[in-house]
Amino acid sequence: MSKERFYCVTFLAALLAPGIALAHTGMGNTGIVAGFLHPLTGWDHVLFALAAGLWLGSNRFSLKQGLATILSPLMAGMLIGANGSHGVFMEVLLGVSVATAVVMLLPRLSPGRLSGIALLSTFALMHGLAHGHEMIGLSLQGSLTAAAIAFSTGGIFFAGHLTSLKSHFLHPQR
Repeated sequence: MSKERFYCVTFLAALLAPGIALAHTGMGNTGIVAGFLHPLTGWDHVLFALAAGLWLGSNRFSLKQGLATILSPLMAGMLIGANGSHGVFMEVLLGVSVATAVVMLLPRLSPGRLSGIALLSTFALMHGLAHGHEMIGLSLQGSLTAAAIAFSTGGIFFAGHLTSLKSHFLHPQR
């Protein structure tokens, strides 16, 4: 990662960090439209999914492998979290997950392939746990919300993964 890219990512993370704690209010965020829009408007999702896509793509994981690494634990977390809300402590963990995912993009701090998968899968599970309460006891509306969150998060991840692949194509010496 170039110095310019590092400064851009660091600046973006610092600029958006205060909004992370407000991402999961738990009020009025059920339904397919709310589920689809939440990952696009919750900075924790945007930063995490983009960073995960960039890291997995730069480590030569296929799109299918990357989506499985992120979306499977996200959905599992939603199912586990359907038993109740997890409060402010969960928001702190989500903030840590975003910061760690962004730091993983730095070559000197990037973990190995298996460690990186374990970290990203754990973080995706935590994001799912935070949204479990939105599944409303596994109702149809809750299931649609969960599916919309997963679909939208997958789209953000795809953008990061594609950006990583384009970067490797344009700069093959990396």
